[in-house]
Amino acid sequence: MEDNAAGDRGARVFWVSGADDGRLRSIVTTYEFDVVPSGGLACPTYPGYEPKAVGQVCTGADPDQPYNVTVRACNSAGCGAWSEPYSYSRSISPPPSPPSPPKSPP
Repeated sequence: MEDNAAGDRGARVFWVSGADDGRLRSIVTTYEFDVVPSGGLACPTYPGYEPKAVGQVCTGADPDQPYNVTVRACNSAGCGAWSEPYSYSRSISPPPSPPSPPKSPP
């Protein structure tokens, strides 16, 4: 995951397709995300076979709240197992003080 991809309260999730095990399967139609705890960071379902190189934008992250994000692939037969969780937290700080004004000449 990458912090701040969608402004002050966002993150960008990156993932790779699962390995081909040689068994005949339907093509992946969507990727689903699960975020714990719910109610803050939200990652919409990604429609498509291959994950985008730019990832999936998730929004609504609360400052200093840790989240666990998992992803799974789905097709016409159902959804696979959830991935291992990725832990994510975003910390924000107040902006730095403005510079001092220049001194007046004597």
